[in-house]
Amino acid sequence: MEPEKLIQKLASEGTTFLVTCPSPGGIAQLVASPEDVLLLLQDPVAAKAKLNGVSKQEFLGWLSDGFNVYCAATTKKARPCRGIVVGGYHVSATKWVQLQGQYCPAHEDGL
Repeated sequence: MEPEKLIQKLASEGTTFLVTCPSPGGIAQLVASPEDVLLLLQDPVAAKAKLNGVSKQEFLGWLSDGFNVYCAATTKKARPCRGIVVGGYHVSATKWVQLQGQYCPAHEDGL
């Protein structure tokens, strides 16, 4: 049986598809539609990004930043500031996207 037909059959029988995904609390289990499961088979990162409500590139950035939003300022030594923005510690992927470009408390008044 083709994967598409098998997934649709399982869904029609009441199967709930859960996808595990990294999250600030460790691991989240997200409910996936049959279409999400098919995408998961083709591109797992894109599927997990979609389930988290962000693009694939945003999802990878969120993971890379350890679920934190870092300050958009540059230090006096021309390095990116590694301060965390207010409300940007261990946030969801959608919140991470919303807070991009913000500044940490040390830089928010000095710009």
